[in-house]
Amino acid sequence: MVDKIKPFILDIQALTFEYIFEVWNWRLKGMKKILIVSKWGDLFLLGDDGFVYWLAVDSGGGLSKIAADENEFISLLNSDTHIENWFMASWIERLEKAGIFLQADQVYNHKKLPVLGGEYANNNIEALDIKIAIPLASEISRQIKDLPDGTKVKIVAED
Repeated sequence: MVDKIKPFILDIQALTFEYIFEVWNWRLKGMKKILIVSKWGDLFLLGDDGFVYWLAVDSGGGLSKIAADENEFISLLNSDTHIENWFMASWIERLEKAGIFLQADQVYNHKKLPVLGGEYANNNIEALDIKIAIPLASEISRQIKDLPDGTKVKIVAED
């Protein structure tokens, strides 16, 4: 993989890909391989069709086709623009300068997802265990996937 992205991706040896596929199964039909997990919990996946897809957790689980194949994806990872857009690299650098670091198996997590009106601000970010963040983002995304843009929602915590 391209060295430029290493500061912005996770080493997920302790987390099985099967777990991620199980948690996001409603969204990942037609995907066969996880290529990268970002420090935000976003997934970069290889589809059965050979295309590379980006699942962005902050957008309600939006799945975007971003490259024709793995080789093109790797080539695109040399672009500072793509690194910024896909990995929010400068924001990670700002978080780390502010002393907000990830421990093993943690991701940066929006306390309130931007798709639900949360702000892109440091005070809306926490380091959260990936085994909590991934199912939380999946469940919220699954529940709002069919709502029209602009729909008002009320979050109710269950015990």
